[in-house]
Amino acid sequence: MDKFNCSYDRVKFDEACVNVISDDNENFNKWLYSLSMDCLLCPYKRIAQISNNISLKFSTIETLKWRILNNNGSEEYVSSKITSNIVCELMLHLGQYGLYELAVQNNNCNFKTIKNPTYPYTELFITLGVIIFILCGISAGRSFWHMITKCVTGVKDESNNKKLTKRRVKALDTFRGASTLFMIFVNDGSGSYTVLEHTIWDGMLLGDIVFPCFIWIMGVCIPIALSAQLKRGVSKLQISYSILKRSFLLFLIGVSLNTLGTDAQVENIRIFGVLQRFGVTYLVVGLVYLCFPSQQSKIFRNPSPTWIMRKMQDILSLLPHWFVMLILVIVHCALTFCLPVPGCPTGYLGPGGRHEDGKYFNCTGGATGYIDKTVLTLNHIYHYPTSRSVYGSGPFDPEGILGNFCCLSLQL
Repeated sequence: MDKFNCSYDRVKFDEACVNVISDDNENFNKWLYSLSMDCLLCPYKRIAQISNNISLKFSTIETLKWRILNNNGSEEYVSSKITSNIVCELMLHLGQYGLYELAVQNNNCNFKTIKNPTYPYTELFITLGVIIFILCGISAGRSFWHMITKCVTGVKDESNNKKLTKRRVKALDTFRGASTLFMIFVNDGSGSYTVLEHTIWDGMLLGDIVFPCFIWIMGVCIPIALSAQLKRGVSKLQISYSILKRSFLLFLIGVSLNTLGTDAQVENIRIFGVLQRFGVTYLVVGLVYLCFPSQQSKIFRNPSPTWIMRKMQDILSLLPHWFVMLILVIVHCALTFCLPVPGCPTGYLGPGGRHEDGKYFNCTGGATGYIDKTVLTLNHIYHYPTSRSVYGSGPFDPEGILGNFCCLSLQL
């Protein structure tokens, strides 16, 4: 939020202007307080004093809740539980490039739109339409090329070429490509579209499914790759070495990427990250599958299995994997909800900071954050979580130690 004279030329993308007017001389004791609806159980923040004519610029990314309070404005934050001295209360979602007016007169508030905002999703729909058009053109071109090739070389030659081509799971490749494209878009700011970004803390948005998609893809690829190597006669020792090498390289590359920046120092390097989590999960899941390969061929040798056996074949053939996954889930839940955290309630899952009026300011992530701070120390975890901008939370690593248990369960 910034103070400035309302002008359409001064408003930028994802911004709106609100002109606050008042003709009441007694309004020097009235103050505007604002609360982002992304900040659950947070206090209202002091914005500005209601005067004769002030102009405020707000971000349109989040939904806001305003209160006009009749006080001296000495408190920067006022709990939402305090309902005294409220002149009026407003819930609104400002649109980009919109111009608005808030009139406070005789203990009454009137909010109106001076200039309608622009539709924020026009550019997104145009971009998606262009991408779909290009993809359809590529697909049509490939089909046309195959038809020409088939006419020139003949079906017999094409079948021979297919035998020499390495088999690929096209659906998996397509899903991987789409996930990579969406990942690049999300990491580059999502075009400031809130629905495509990561959620601040509670809930889930489209940006939050990118990482689970890649974890799921890796979980699907591991049995395909390892079973193919076992069928080719590659020894388990060689496969184990390959798993260890790839996991180590993934972890090392991830740590190396964390050193990028002007203030990167060895004593302050973030240890964990996205690639590090890939490395850890690949190591554990790969070794588990190598030690306990699918037993379907041994269990279902009977040419006519019973109805129950047919329905349970997916579970029974991977029974050791289910057992390991169950252990991981139990350990994760036990640590999350039962581990005592000094100064915090047991089982706390909140973002800390201003959550619940700052009652648990240093409890970000509960047991998850406590384990990272204890094992990795404060200097080696992520210092700029998404919750910091809204809740004012301290350092918290979204790819920390305890979260690996969830990824392992997802892959298994």
